[in-house]
Amino acid sequence: MSYGLIYTIPFNSSKGIPYVIEIEKEDYTGESIELEPDETPFSVTPSEEEFLYSPLRTSSATINIVGSDYLQSLYSTDYRQYRVTLLQGEKVCWCGFVKPELYTQEYADEVFTLSIECISCFGVLENIDFTVEEKSSTSIWDLIKKIVNETRTRYNSLMVPHVYGLTSAQYSLWVNPLPTLIVADQNWFDEDDESMTCQEVLIEILKILGWTGTDWAGCLALVDYDNGEGQYYEYAITDGSLSDNYSQKDINVSSI
Repeated sequence: MSYGLIYTIPFNSSKGIPYVIEIEKEDYTGESIELEPDETPFSVTPSEEEFLYSPLRTSSATINIVGSDYLQSLYSTDYRQYRVTLLQGEKVCWCGFVKPELYTQEYADEVFTLSIECISCFGVLENIDFTVEEKSSTSIWDLIKKIVNETRTRYNSLMVPHVYGLTSAQYSLWVNPLPTLIVADQNWFDEDDESMTCQEVLIEILKILGWTGTDWAGCLALVDYDNGEGQYYEYAITDGSLSDNYSQKDINVSSI
């Protein structure tokens, strides 16, 4: 799986900060085209979930561009065919995918505003079936790695709370206990052998751990609102794959 850049939309925020929206197409190898932004080129809307301990908080985004081209090339039935990234310099501020066939435009004028609806990386998992080559047992950590890989994200890290340990000694040494927690793959299939979606699997995992998955501050994050120490593992994501290597990080979620 690879993506090639097909459209760029550069713009400045109301505070004069330069941003660029990149739209990539799966397996695309041609040249990219620069599009003209509308007055409100990019807006992000968090999910309306009010329950603090909800296991997943996704977001959506809207791209508004000006032109006379309906960009019919963006019409797709595949939820991961067109990847959208908002960049501030090299920093990834938001990452997701174009929602298939969700566009609005004004037909009356020769030049109009085209609005493109997008869904976040965790949100797109709702449309991706969970699959395994052969059912056996898998660690919670390998399941999380698999699901992060399925997001095809351009975020460069995953934050994981440092709240659990198999022993107090291992907790003090920051030994991640999730690779030792094993569950049967059959849990994610029903009696007719129909699989859950990757999002449903992630939600079940996060329910057990008491965490909330979200995209936040330029990364994917599994947040523990009761993590008073604010200590997190930071795992690198390279080319969409989650590493086993981490660094220690202190984050005060409440203050932020």
